[in-house]
Amino acid sequence: MTNNGWKGTFSQHRDEALEPIRRMGLIFIGLLVITLLLASFIAIPVARTISGPLLKLTDFANRFIRSPSNLRPPAGGPAEIDAMSGAFAQMIEDLERSREHLTRAAKLAVVGEMAAAMSHEVRTPLGILRSSAQVLLREPGLSQEGREVCGFIISETERLNKLVSTLIDSARPRQPEFAPTDIAELTRQAVAMLRPQAQKKSIALDCEAEQPAMAECDREQIMQVLLNLLLNGIQI
Repeated sequence: MTNNGWKGTFSQHRDEALEPIRRMGLIFIGLLVITLLLASFIAIPVARTISGPLLKLTDFANRFIRSPSNLRPPAGGPAEIDAMSGAFAQMIEDLERSREHLTRAAKLAVVGEMAAAMSHEVRTPLGILRSSAQVLLREPGLSQEGREVCGFIISETERLNKLVSTLIDSARPRQPEFAPTDIAELTRQAVAMLRPQAQKKSIALDCEAEQPAMAECDREQIMQVLLNLLLNGIQI
């Protein structure tokens, strides 16, 4: 600095000159450390909130692969993971339904094969029984009770023949053939057919239906229902 011939010089020590810069650096490092600590303090619980349900779902998936069960996957956690658990539960239900359908289809296939193999063996004696009953009906000395029994044999062999056909088509169950049917008459026939079996157990089996009871139904299926009900009652 020069003034009226005077010359002045200002000087400062290097450490003193760099002190503000060091202070700012230390402040910056402190803020960075505080920021990292705050970030860790916030991030760890958030990570646990997300990773906990995800680990549970992963563990459930691994156990389900090793040993399938009907247990539902764990719920909870963030909306995305909860939605994933719901989708996994829906997948389990779909797999269970598919397994049931496959099992049922396999059983039906086995029944169909067995019925197809046995149909000829069963239908042949049924045809012989039916023909024999028709021949007996032409006998002039046959009693009324004998004629009634022959009628039962003919009707039941026809019904059994239809049952064999239903077994063959078990993969496609026969649809009901609706027609006007007297339920009272069917009941009387069922009672008459099973009365000898009931008498062996000292059971009085009778039908008091005197008036016709008409209904639109499948005659063969309703007859099967009546016979099953009466047989259950006799056995119990």
